[in-house]
Amino acid sequence: MSLSKFFEQYFWLIAMGTSALNYIITTRKAESLPESHPRNTSEAKSLRLWVAATSVVPWIVMAIGLQFGDVPNIWSYFRPQDRHPFVLAWYVTVFLFAVAYAYWILFLGGAEKTIEFRPMSSGLAKGNVALTPKRVKLLAALGPAWFVLWTLLVISMDVPVPK
Repeated sequence: MSLSKFFEQYFWLIAMGTSALNYIITTRKAESLPESHPRNTSEAKSLRLWVAATSVVPWIVMAIGLQFGDVPNIWSYFRPQDRHPFVLAWYVTVFLFAVAYAYWILFLGGAEKTIEFRPMSSGLAKGNVALTPKRVKLLAALGPAWFVLWTLLVISMDVPVPK
């Protein structure tokens, strides 16, 4: 199997691996801090695990579609207008998670917990931008709208699916 064919059929596995790596990085960073640090509380550990578990759900939906749901390849996910049930299920899953995350951040104290516990790795991003509740809330509020805009862009591009 060529690398491109592997990517087309198993992108979901790469994404799940990235989620697992994010969990490992944040856990190791927390463990390197003193035992009394807020990132080592049971609440912080639970939040890290919750973030890791929820971050793989869309990729599980994609895996089911690609492996068992007759979705030909990853490129089909750039064509929601074809109304393939598994592709639509992926879009609905991602959108609902964006809405749920925004709700948690905006109304249930998630912004403060995100700042205090840092349940996700910032990846390769470096810089001096302070993480504030206002910034976290802004990004969370923009999440569902951004996803809708991205979906409309993908539909408007009418990307052909390679066979």
